[in-house]
Amino acid sequence: MRFFLVLLAVLGGARVTGATDIIELINSGNLSEARLELNRQVSASRRDGLLLLGQALLETEGQKLSQLLETASRAGVPPNYAEYFFKTKAYLLLADGNFESLLRVTDEYLGVWEAGKYREQMMYLRALAVERSGDKTVAAKLKEQIIKEGASAQLINQIRLSQSSEFLARKKYGEAQNLCRKIIKSKDEELSAAAMYLMASAAIETGRVDDAIHYYNLLKESYPGSIGLEELADRFESFEQRSVDQKAETLTGTVYSLQTGVFSQKANAEALAERMKKYKAPVEIDAKTISGRKYYVVYVGRFRSTDKAMEFRDRLEDEEKESYQVVVR
Repeated sequence: MRFFLVLLAVLGGARVTGATDIIELINSGNLSEARLELNRQVSASRRDGLLLLGQALLETEGQKLSQLLETASRAGVPPNYAEYFFKTKAYLLLADGNFESLLRVTDEYLGVWEAGKYREQMMYLRALAVERSGDKTVAAKLKEQIIKEGASAQLINQIRLSQSSEFLARKKYGEAQNLCRKIIKSKDEELSAAAMYLMASAAIETGRVDDAIHYYNLLKESYPGSIGLEELADRFESFEQRSVDQKAETLTGTVYSLQTGVFSQKANAEALAERMKKYKAPVEIDAKTISGRKYYVVYVGRFRSTDKAMEFRDRLEDEEKESYQVVVR
């Protein structure tokens, strides 16, 4: 297992001579210099806790890192680095999936540093450990407590994403989607992709084909390299035909189109629409507002039967090397 932890810090360029400075080099990302300095200082007579902590932070192999942290703990870590040590150890235990030990370490940290600098992170790790132990009720209360204490926006979104996954697993689709919308609306770049994926999944499971296709295309446009795009496309293969046919039964004058893109910038939608005109089929751009944000959806073709629409889709996918969905208009 590869495990690595680097904290960003603004440090000066002075020459370093002590164990504290090695930690600061690691924090600032100067890993090569930190390794050289560590090699110069580590000897049989100078294997103090802080030097061992520095050596652990430079280790990329999980088992060796864990052993070095234990040795550093026995040797003694200076008080001003003790919190840092506990946080590092907690994340290692999380990466190893050792939730029993993670619960012990986070409890110990929170018992010693009730208002410590890593309190919200350690509380969240504790909630994860409790959740994995099977006590989801207590875990949910811990997450709510973190939010009430005024956690950072990113951590609140992490908790919302975790809660939305739980709601989805319990088929509470409305609650899951409400939390996902809050994440998307917050414009959290790291978590919005996962929220869009969950929105698409919830729409597929509840048979709302238009919403599913919308969030799939929104995910593809906003985060084209996202994990889960191919899996969603595979789920559409069996879902799309059935949902389109069911919806068509309730509509009069139904037409079918291909939804070829969803864009946050109108210029991008117009560029795709212009390119699609070469297929000699009607091209339209519709504006939609989702979670307070405006998007532009590009539709190609207007067909009276699903067979014709599917035939046209196969042609476009072959030409464009992309996946498209048939929707009812």
